[in-house]
Amino acid sequence: AVVLDDMAKYELSLGAYREALRIRKLNYGLDHMHVADTLQCMGNVECVTDRQEDALDHFRMSIDIRERLLEQRPEWGGGVEGSSSSEEHDPFIVPRSEPPPISEELSVQYGKLIESYEEALPLTKLLNGDDTK
Repeated sequence: AVVLDDMAKYELSLGAYREALRIRKLNYGLDHMHVADTLQCMGNVECVTDRQEDALDHFRMSIDIRERLLEQRPEWGGGVEGSSSSEEHDPFIVPRSEPPPISEELSVQYGKLIESYEEALPLTKLLNGDDTK
């Protein structure tokens, strides 16, 4: 989706973000930073394509998720008033953790998604003028 953004292929990019959002919700649940990031990216594309109402909806959803995450993790700088830590924490960076195991169905979906990206790669190279193999 990011590559499509860079190429100004916004409709295709938005479709890729929708699919990424669907997969991330299945994999991580609704309240996860990856879901919030994808919603924010969708909002960015919608701003560029003059879909301000849709963009605003996606930005609000992204912010709502981030606020809930901050409430759950006061050590990230939110939630409990007056709480402090000796270290500075960026509230929008989630500590890296291992993703939960994925189901066979998701594994098949990931495989199909990777195949579709691999099929699109030669076209992307052609559009960018990169004819190296």
